[in-house]
This record gives sequence, C-alpha cells and structure tokens, in this order.
Amino acid sequence: MIGLCGHAGVGHCHSHMGLIQDDSGGLAVLLSLFQKATQVSLSIKKIEVTTGLHGSIKVITESGGIGVSYPRRGVTPQEAKIIKSLEGKQAIRTQTLVVEAFGRLYGQGVLETPVSLQSAICKAALNSFVKQFPSQFYICNENVVGNEGIIIGTVLDIDNIAVSALATVNATKGGLGPNEDLEGNSPIGNKGKLMKKLDLDKIPSIVIEGKVYNPSMSKKLDNSTFTVRADDIDDNPVVAEAIKTAAKSQGISIIHDNSTMKRTPGKLTENKNAFADKLISSAQQLKENEYSHEKVLTLSEIAKLVSEDAGGITFMSDRLHSILGGVGLLPATSAVYNLVVTENYFKENIMPVITDTDLKLFEKIAVKSINELSKNLDKATDHLFNNQSKTLLDEYVKTINI
Repeated sequence: MIGLCGHAGVGHCHSHMGLIQDDSGGLAVLLSLFQKATQVSLSIKKIEVTTGLHGSIKVITESGGIGVSYPRRGVTPQEAKIIKSLEGKQAIRTQTLVVEAFGRLYGQGVLETPVSLQSAICKAALNSFVKQFPSQFYICNENVVGNEGIIIGTVLDIDNIAVSALATVNATKGGLGPNEDLEGNSPIGNKGKLMKKLDLDKIPSIVIEGKVYNPSMSKKLDNSTFTVRADDIDDNPVVAEAIKTAAKSQGISIIHDNSTMKRTPGKLTENKNAFADKLISSAQQLKENEYSHEKVLTLSEIAKLVSEDAGGITFMSDRLHSILGGVGLLPATSAVYNLVVTENYFKENIMPVITDTDLKLFEKIAVKSINELSKNLDKATDHLFNNQSKTLLDEYVKTINI
C-alpha cells in the first residue's frame, strides 16, 4: 500500500555550498525496522583485515552477514587496529560508527579506508537479513559502473498496513564515492526491477535521508529540526503533509519546504562546470606560484575543493539529476525528510553524526507517517497517477551504461 525507502550514501559526507551530513539515516531506520520484525542480531562479531597495498576489510555479524570492501590504496597496520575496535558494535548507525573510530570522514578518494569500512559494515548488515530469512527478502547488487553496494527489500506489517520497505547501500569500489544514482526511490537498473516486485514504482512512498548541516538553514535554527521536502507537482504533497502531521502529532519540530525540490534541468551540469572552473583557476594559480608557501596554500585550496565541494557534483549523473532531483525521488511518488542541525552544533562538532536518540525520532516519524498517509492514500495515489511522467526516465535508462 505504502513505500518506505532509506539509503546510506557511503562517502557522501560533504556537498556543495558547505553542506556536511551523516548520509546513513535512512538505512539506519530500515535496519532498525527489519531488526524489530526479525530479531536478527546486527552485532559485529568479527572484522578480518588484510593489511598492505592489496588490503581488504571483511565484516562479519553474529547473524552470519558478510560485507567486504577493498580500499584503493590498501590498509595500514595502524588502520587495522582502528577498524577492529568496532567489533562488538551494532551495525545500524553505520556512518556514526566510522566517524567514532576515525574521527571524521571524507569521500572523493580522500579517506578511502574509512569509506571502505562503512561500505563493508553496511553490506554485512543487509546480508544478515538475507542469510537468516532468504525467502522473505529480495536482494540485488548495484549494477552501476564502479559501484559495489547492495539493495534489499521486503514487505513489513506496520500497524496492519502493508509497507514495501527498501534499504539501499550506495557504495563505490575502492572507498571512493559518492555515486548515488540509485539513492532514494530511483528505479534504475537492478534496483528498478526489485522495486517493481514490491510495487514501489507505483505507490506513494516515504523517503528518509540523514542528519545534515545546511549553512543557509542551520543559521536560522535554535534547535535541530526535521525538514520535510517535496515539490507540489514533481513530488507528492500528500506524502509531505502526512510526514509533517506525523511529526507534529508527536511534538517533534518540523519545517515543510516545498520550494527547493522543483526539478531544474541542467542544474547539476551547471554546478559541475562552476566547480571545474574553480579547480582550473586554482591549477592555473599553481603554475604561477614560485614560493613554497604559495604552492602550499594553493594546493590546500585544491584539496578542500576535492574533499568537500566535489561531493556535490559526483553523487549523481547529470541528466538523471534533472529527472529525479538531488534526493533521487521518482516523480510524483514521494516526499523526503531529514534532520537539520544548528550552526552551533556545527561549530562544536564539525561533522553531524546520528545518535540513538536521533534514530528513535527518525523511526517514530516514519511509523506515524505511514499511519497518516494511509488515511489519505487515495488522494496521494491520484496525485501520483495524474502527475507522473516516465518518458524522460525511460529515455535516460536506454542511454546509460549499467
């Protein structure tokens, strides 16, 4: 009847315009709900680390789930000790675990080992449910060039409502990232086939994102606040209203944003070109630098651009972004919510991390939203069928290399 989708964008910690996030909130909620339904243990039983230039990370849960990843530049013995410190931890708040171990996280090939570690943890967690309940979970691999993530889906009974639940791990081989063409409820490749089995291509859906520092919004907040986002036409305003009502009914502060999700063809290409111009300008400056301190400053600016701003252009293919937007929402089907932190939080913590308390709030909103949406399901479905156009998406799928 209703869809519930969440993902982890492994390595998508920074984006354009100063955005910093824990992009694993959606996956954490789905893992928690799957665990409640199955009683499967997600405790990390063992992490096997092979050190050296051809190193690997293998995470094994108590339930027999296995996830493996291979950092592009190998694993040092010192990194191996840090990685093994996560044995015994719960594989649910995956980005939080890695930040607690390594201190911080960067994608775009900057910190490959911790990104690979998160990839392995995520895959081991999802694999745990498939190992224990093989007939009740669909599973597929991300068939996106260069990616190693997996997706699992099932149908949950939440308060007597049939919910098609989908958990996605977007992870690039080598610990690079982010490539999130399959985030949200993007119906591309193998994920699209799995979604059709669960009717997720044609039912109203709730999409869960993460915990984010957004400079323009965070500066206006006194307390961390949830935000539900959906364009009135391109997305599903009925789903957005259900999420807003669900949060408010439980005393959880939430802001409804219907002004930033309109699809803008060419926007990601525009951002990419602007980023490239900055990079070219810095590279040109380097050619003109003579003194050591000048070269250090120029290269530090290049490093900052690559480790931060570049995450806002690599995470999705240009034309796909024009169709699905920055969260990967299938047109007219859904709305997305996340947790926005304050400016003070950012100044004190630098990197947002999802806590147990945050996770409980995310989950409370998800469950209550399902109940609220069920009251207006006909209205949400009508909007979906009256406004969804798959022509552009179908044309895009024919051209991509998957």
